[in-house]
Amino acid sequence: MQLSGWSHHRRVLVLRRELKGAVALAHQRDDGQQEFAFIETAEEVKRYEYVVLVTSLFDAIDELAQHYRDRADSENAFDELKNHCGWGDLPPVVSIAAR
Repeated sequence: MQLSGWSHHRRVLVLRRELKGAVALAHQRDDGQQEFAFIETAEEVKRYEYVVLVTSLFDAIDELAQHYRDRADSENAFDELKNHCGWGDLPPVVSIAAR
């Protein structure tokens, strides 16, 4: 696929995997509090999780899926440090050269 504004084409992969067990959905209450609602369905109903990957890599599909999982794992660590440990309020480090 090549969208206008892109310099070259990219691969678009749609991955699907069947969900097993309970599924939870989040919704926002009027007071801003988030609630989770667990879905109960008949056993014969199949539920799937979909992921759409857009890439210029030409690796095998299972390797690409692993690349994206690894990337998400590494980004989660930075997110935890920045947002959940209070480092998000720190000013950026500015280097001032001596004159």
